[in-house]
Amino acid sequence: IHYWAQTNFGVNLPVGVMMLAFNAILLLIAWRSRGVSYLAKTVFGAVGLSFAWSVFSVLRLTALPEAQRAIVESAYTWMRVGDLTVDVSFLLDPLSAVMILVVTGVGLLIHVYSTGYMAHDNGY
Repeated sequence: IHYWAQTNFGVNLPVGVMMLAFNAILLLIAWRSRGVSYLAKTVFGAVGLSFAWSVFSVLRLTALPEAQRAIVESAYTWMRVGDLTVDVSFLLDPLSAVMILVVTGVGLLIHVYSTGYMAHDNGY
């Protein structure tokens, strides 16, 4: 298992930060009321970037030797009590790699289909 230092947010943590940033952008666009098409493009970009980052993460995981295919990144230490240290960490192993590809890939396909399906509706 590869453990990364607390300051190295290489694979998993940027996905969470990226989602928070896109949520802020979506809220700003909705607040400014620029229209649904701007929201659709922004959401498509957010989901597409998530899928691209998932593919990058899985490729990085598959580059490791088979016996060591797990990446653990510690975001921060949540608490310390005596010898016990509890960290907030992100784990990427083969099972979670399949899941992130399925979830982000299917999510991207849903956004592509729904945007195309609704493109000719009034008010979209």
